[in-house]
Amino acid sequence: MILRGAQLIGKQRAERLAMAGAALSRRLAAFAHRQQRNVQWQIAPIPQRYDPYLFLYHDQAASGRYQSGRSLLASLCIPSGGRVLDLCCGDGLFTRAITRSAHEVIALDYDAETIEYARQHHPSANIEYLVQDARAPLPAGPFDTVVWVSSLAYFTAAEAACILECVKASLAPGGILFGCTSLVHDGSESNPHRPFFRSKEDLAALLSPYWRNVKVFSIDSGTGPFLYFLAGDGVLPFDPDWPAQIASRNPVANLT
Repeated sequence: MILRGAQLIGKQRAERLAMAGAALSRRLAAFAHRQQRNVQWQIAPIPQRYDPYLFLYHDQAASGRYQSGRSLLASLCIPSGGRVLDLCCGDGLFTRAITRSAHEVIALDYDAETIEYARQHHPSANIEYLVQDARAPLPAGPFDTVVWVSSLAYFTAAEAACILECVKASLAPGGILFGCTSLVHDGSESNPHRPFFRSKEDLAALLSPYWRNVKVFSIDSGTGPFLYFLAGDGVLPFDPDWPAQIASRNPVANLT
């Protein structure tokens, strides 16, 4: 129905109407789930199970911070009090979600309207949103973490290599590059921003010339496979000597 309406009133007007309707539905959903939470968790007896939709529609809305597996993984790469550069940050939703513990965050995107939206809807005292193309000289480092999420495939291989050289120069000793990008799969050739990575090895080959330690792994979240990458010259998350973890192996456990 909305597509037919867009043909009659034009895409721009139809888009504004659709966005307004979506925003209203989110507010109504947040209100309804807040009432559900109050009734379930403030009046005895207390439930034995926490409704996951409360987390989705109430908890995240109340905190103003979107959480996902991707944001949690990115947070592992950001030290408390660290300095972060977010390349191609988009509307700032992900930026704000992952940088709560950072001291300073510089978030870039080439689109002025997108950055203005980020400033209005996802502000934080530790985030500075800048209109800047990632292919331009990067802000002065050093940065403890550089984040490059879901936009690597929008650049050519040559452009990506140039950006990686700048990222390498911008990272502090022991700094980490974290990001993710699409993996080519059946039907993806129809996408005008088709990724150029057909395997984990393709992406690792792009990163390895710049860093001694590179991790690439694939996760399919249900909307298609994504490649996640960590790169640095020091210890990375999940390395045996990563200080944020305690690893224990008992070679005689469960043998009887």
